[in-house]
Amino acid sequence: MATADDPRPPAGVTQLWSVTQGQQGPRSFALSGPPLLSANGETLAVIGTGQFHVLRVGDDTPVTEPSPQLSALTLSPDGRWLATGSIDGQVWLWDVAQGKYAGQFAGVQQKRISALAFSADGRLLAVGDDAGQIRQWDTTTRQPVGAAWPASDSPVISLAWSPDGRRIASTDALFVSVRDAEKNAWVGQALRADAGQAFVPEALRASAGDGPTRLAIGVAGEIIVTRDNGKTWQALDAQGESRLRAVDREGDLVVAVGDGGRIIVSSNGGGTWIGIDSPSTAKLNAVAHSGAQWVAVGDYGTILVSGNTIDWHSLDAVSARNLRAVARGSGLFVVVGDGGEILTSADGSVWTTRMSGTAQNLRFVAHDGSRWLALAADGTALSSADGATWKSEPGLVTQLAGFSPDCLHLVVFDRGGRVRVLGVPKEI
Repeated sequence: MATADDPRPPAGVTQLWSVTQGQQGPRSFALSGPPLLSANGETLAVIGTGQFHVLRVGDDTPVTEPSPQLSALTLSPDGRWLATGSIDGQVWLWDVAQGKYAGQFAGVQQKRISALAFSADGRLLAVGDDAGQIRQWDTTTRQPVGAAWPASDSPVISLAWSPDGRRIASTDALFVSVRDAEKNAWVGQALRADAGQAFVPEALRASAGDGPTRLAIGVAGEIIVTRDNGKTWQALDAQGESRLRAVDREGDLVVAVGDGGRIIVSSNGGGTWIGIDSPSTAKLNAVAHSGAQWVAVGDYGTILVSGNTIDWHSLDAVSARNLRAVARGSGLFVVVGDGGEILTSADGSVWTTRMSGTAQNLRFVAHDGSRWLALAADGTALSSADGATWKSEPGLVTQLAGFSPDCLHLVVFDRGGRVRVLGVPKEI
């Protein structure tokens, strides 16, 4: 609470200040979302309860419009235009200079609008929704430009254009993604929970390796490799029709798993592959190892183990839920899955169910050297020091701060105060 000695506004209130005079301005707003300032610093937009406010520098009277279904908004870089999105997929344009409604964008997205961003010249608007779809719109004609693309299977959290207008960056609960807006193709995608993760082309499903050489699974289920830390990529010939979902490696020994219980193994770093008889036909979503012990997990609670990558056997069901990820760290295997499922094992054979405190579908798990992190598609984040006791981590949701002027770096931050700079590949 603000007092005579503490002039800070109450929680949930935006207070305007004069930087030159060093004192509070005459306006404050109750808000339900973060305030937005245009790139030229001349226009402020605030989401209030059932309405939004737009204020231009030097004007003490804000433009206030009722908008009970408002779910997202953004300002053009010059502060002239405001775009707003609604919970039913509608997008509107507002003329800030004239303080009036300017029109509605043609058609609707499929789900609640969750993120909006203007290009640097204001000609294009990127729109993201709760279904993970992103689409470009022409702000003059208010017509879509090209087809929507699936950036994720979870809500788009934030969007940002590169200064040259060629690329669109987005975040969801698991990934930071960059797409070439002109070519309508992925530039790269990185796991935000892994600070050492290089960007990889396509929609990354899993990656393996350290340093400049990494293997990954692309959106089409193919295996790709980089030997120069993500600058160039090459598809590997892994024959078979079933889509692959995950890959792990120990030196030149590589194991990949996928749909229909598919398991393939390479002993020469991915040069040649052999198909392995699998004891399961369930979709396998992830694979991890510790020494000679390999563990693959999949739908319907499937857990497969192998001591040599050739002979695999299925364990008795510990869970009936779909298991989405497995990782090894600090002497422990940890598996996460739908309905908040978390399982742990020291040897990969005997598993213990842990209480996660959430019913959300967990999609990712990793050990960062000091603790375990588990993430869900809706942004739910959990951490654990020992893999047994888990707690909520509300500060992990990543937002985009923007691109560097040369368009080759992307700055991201989270509510926990952490900031990262990610190098973006020059070309696909």
